Amino acid sequence: MAEIGLAASIIAVIQITTVVATNVVKYGQSVKKAKQDVAKIQAELGDVEQILQKLKDLVNQATTGAEKPVDSWPSLNSLSSPDGALEQCKLALSALSAKLTPVEGFAKYRHRALWPSKKKDVERCLEDIRTHKSKLFELLNAEHMGQSLETGRMVSDISKSLSDDKRNGIIRWLSQADPGNNQIAARKKHQDQTGKWFTEGEEYLQWKQDPDSFLWLYGIPGCGKTILCSEIIEQTREYCANQSADRVLAYFYFSFRDTEKQKVDNLLCSILSQLARQEEYIPDAVITLYNSYMQSRPPTDRLLAAIKNMVDGHRTVFIIIDALDECPNDNGERSDLCDVLRQINEWAASNLHVLVTGRREVDLSEALDPLCSIPPISIQGAAVRSDIQKFICAELANDRKLKMWPAEIQAEIERVLVEGANGMFRWVDCQLDSLKKCITPDDVGKALKSLPRTLDDTYERILMSIPEEHQQKALVALQWISHTCEPITIEQLTEAVIIDPTAETAFDPRNRIPDPSWLIEILSGLVIESTTYRTNVFLFSEQAWGELSFIEIAHFSVKEYVNSVRIRSGPAHTFYISEADAIEAIVQRSLLYITCYSVSDRKSASSKDLNEFPLLGYAALWYWHLRAAEAISTRANDLICNFLDSEVLVSWILIHNPDNELTFSLNTFKIGSPLYYATLFGNSYLLRYIISKGADVNARSGALGTALQAAAYYGNTAAYRGNSDIVKALLDAGADGGRHGSALQAAAAAFDGSTDVVKALLDAGADVNAQGGEYGTALQVALEPRRPMYQDRNQEIAKLLLAAGSDINLLKDNELAKIGEIREST
Repeated sequence: MAEIGLAASIIAVIQITTVVATNVVKYGQSVKKAKQDVAKIQAELGDVEQILQKLKDLVNQATTGAEKPVDSWPSLNSLSSPDGALEQCKLALSALSAKLTPVEGFAKYRHRALWPSKKKDVERCLEDIRTHKSKLFELLNAEHMGQSLETGRMVSDISKSLSDDKRNGIIRWLSQADPGNNQIAARKKHQDQTGKWFTEGEEYLQWKQDPDSFLWLYGIPGCGKTILCSEIIEQTREYCANQSADRVLAYFYFSFRDTEKQKVDNLLCSILSQLARQEEYIPDAVITLYNSYMQSRPPTDRLLAAIKNMVDGHRTVFIIIDALDECPNDNGERSDLCDVLRQINEWAASNLHVLVTGRREVDLSEALDPLCSIPPISIQGAAVRSDIQKFICAELANDRKLKMWPAEIQAEIERVLVEGANGMFRWVDCQLDSLKKCITPDDVGKALKSLPRTLDDTYERILMSIPEEHQQKALVALQWISHTCEPITIEQLTEAVIIDPTAETAFDPRNRIPDPSWLIEILSGLVIESTTYRTNVFLFSEQAWGELSFIEIAHFSVKEYVNSVRIRSGPAHTFYISEADAIEAIVQRSLLYITCYSVSDRKSASSKDLNEFPLLGYAALWYWHLRAAEAISTRANDLICNFLDSEVLVSWILIHNPDNELTFSLNTFKIGSPLYYATLFGNSYLLRYIISKGADVNARSGALGTALQAAAYYGNTAAYRGNSDIVKALLDAGADGGRHGSALQAAAAAFDGSTDVVKALLDAGADVNAQGGEYGTALQVALEPRRPMYQDRNQEIAKLLLAAGSDINLLKDNELAKIGEIREST
């Protein structure tokens, strides 16, 4: 019987998995450097074994008289074919086993030394295993759709049997932008008994109870939208606390301070993560999404489908999103956000309730007004005035300085601020900060008689009150904070403001500010301190992480003011900050800092230098700012080119290598040319400038070989979007994309391959059948099975290559089968 043969095949692979797992443990005991990697491998092997056990159980059902024999289950029936997932999984396990054969005696010391180079081979084998594991899991889901409830329970058992590490790994993968920090920060500012005009009002009750409800709260800058939203979240969380009612909540804060909280895909991932956390077990739909896209971000449609799947599984779901206006409008992100909200609204899910906040800007009004099932609510009027009064009274009662004033002075402060607020909490907050500096009753009286009328007037007064000798440092600090690409600490900022581009030695440690808090005092009312957890930057080949205190712009309206044309016509015009000037200033000072570090006698060329030179980690990421630059001045281009062509380059590469060659033993061949790095930076202005200076566009340098191969490989990743333009610029300059297919292979090999890059290379005459590397032709690279998470884009690339004349006679049988599938899907 087919069932018996298939069951035996599955048992054989289970036995191999057990043997490999045992060998992996022994290898890890001998090769200490591999310990962390061994733990990851063990987790993957454990998942594979669990899935295989479930498959074995499924086959045994057929053996004991199921309604449908294995022959009538196409997915199961294909398991043991030579190209089937079972056989391929066995081959991958065998390959991994060969790489990790246990060693004894002196051999283990040799293996320890070789582990860094062997690690890449092991990761390839592990990626193979993940791919086949994903296919086996999807097979279970496919059979589950047409089989008995008992089979369905077995699939759900996989979710239950997930290890805590795997569950946490899935949650972390989805939680790139955690809104919890924003909620905590907002709750600290919330004054008790405020916001009740809404949370105890008819509209909130209607939003919770009406089917398929959508509500938009809008208001002017500084009216307290975010603080009110935090109260709505807390009240809704309490409402959902009754688990028997099956109510769940997910929320998100867009934020101008955090680029990760300005992305629509991070909004969707966060919502999905929060819904998944509230399940006893991670839903199968989320596990499938993770297995398919674990090394990338899923496309919007897949994320929305997974969220809808979870919404459909609950009786009541609440989604709250704050500050839609802080989703940037200059890169299409805001438009994408509006499209996502429309799609969610089109679900017409009677159990879903969506609430959003934001300014009433034209594009948001056009998008949101048609979606609202309840008329939009303006945050203004007597209710807000009452909340402002409560906030003022609380500050007067609790602040160390303000509470010392007599009752009559406190009453006058309350009266004047309530009358002048015009619905703006932010305005009141700034005036209270100013009043805290008063030391006599006359000072208070004068301050109350000369209060600025608007937020702009308030910020102008704060800036003009900065002593003249500190104004340049204040301007530099605001440039860095308002246009930062990465959160910056107060210690880093105090280093940045003392860099003098006009001095012979731009950075002199003897000129450091003794107490960093002095800088915060100078910028009082404009900046705040916050605590953030950072884990995504590699410095000195180590991942920089930890809970750090960062300096941020106090409110969105501060950044708007210093970036606006309004400030240019007033007395504070010297504090005007354009994006181009800010980026150039940050890049210039970063490069000068690294240059001074490179010749310092305090340099140890190790991670210890991050303490001795606090700005070093931030300065090393200077090129991140280039990605946001619309244009770069000739002066900045010259500065960057000189830096990339100097001996300082080696010091920078040691700190942080943008080519991901994070190693101390540098090979000069691996260090790139200025043109190569301009390609990695993803800035076409810098690239064209370097080309105009006579750069050899075909010179070999860097880890990927040439600038064209680097541009092709990084063509569509999040950090390098727009590299199709760079590919075209290199081709126009004579880059060799026609005689050799290496760039085409690099484009097909990219984890997030760009069809635009492939088209550009084909149009330039790239040899579609050129062979080389690990997989052969570009078509074979596109069909390579280790990257199922990009299946849709890979298929598009494969179609382009086939249309360009890719020779299918060079393909293997399993690759030809995929070509058949692609053609059938067309």
